[in-house]
Amino acid sequence: MKLPGAHGRCGRGRAGSGRCNDALLQKRFNPFQTLQGSVIVTSGDNDWTDCHRPNNGNDLPTGCLAGFRDINYPIDPADSPYFHVDRPFAGPVKPSGNRIRENVTRVDNFGAQNVHWVEVCVSPRDSSVFRVEPRIVKANVFAR
Repeated sequence: MKLPGAHGRCGRGRAGSGRCNDALLQKRFNPFQTLQGSVIVTSGDNDWTDCHRPNNGNDLPTGCLAGFRDINYPIDPADSPYFHVDRPFAGPVKPSGNRIRENVTRVDNFGAQNVHWVEVCVSPRDSSVFRVEPRIVKANVFAR
């Protein structure tokens, strides 16, 4: 059964002490295939930054992040600390290859040198569904 509306999953797809692996990420991703409408998926620290721990597999965190992105949404392989919003319409779907993703809005949030935040407004009646607004923290703006 397909469930309508907007849905979200904000990180923490696995426990911080669990193993980092693509099979678990795929298991967490599969239920989203039953949803109709828009979905927000963000990675949490447990999804990739904790992967370097011995009990999590001693994996390179950036490799785990790449795995998360490969499974959950299409990406540009370059990681950027800059804010931008776009709508990449095609991407990898494991294990069968590529397919169109009609309801994907990608948000790259501010990174290390730009500590700010974004506000996401969800409006199911709007054809875009999501409106993403950058919010600049004045105390974190570099003097020019």
